[in-house]
Amino acid sequence: MVKVEKSEVHVLIYTATHKIEGTYFMHPGSRLIDDLNGHLKRFIPLREVSVTNLRDETEVLFKSDFVAVNVEEITLFSPGPDRQPRREKRVALGISK
Repeated sequence: MVKVEKSEVHVLIYTATHKIEGTYFMHPGSRLIDDLNGHLKRFIPLREVSVTNLRDETEVLFKSDFVAVNVEEITLFSPGPDRQPRREKRVALGISK
């Protein structure tokens, strides 16, 4: 397994019907927009997720440890208020040598 450094950042994502708050892992030292534009997959992974209905933001539809968000559904994506201090993490990728 190869270990890759990742920065943890709290994000707010809006779709046409939902607000999604969660933790996104990006390359250290890169800007959020650069990291997202460099993403080659249709889905982005989020951890520690809360999904809210935009019609009633007091209604949390569900919370989950993991959600994959379809990038084609995103209307707004921004860094959110940190739940905890930003920190570097080593994330294992499924790459064997």
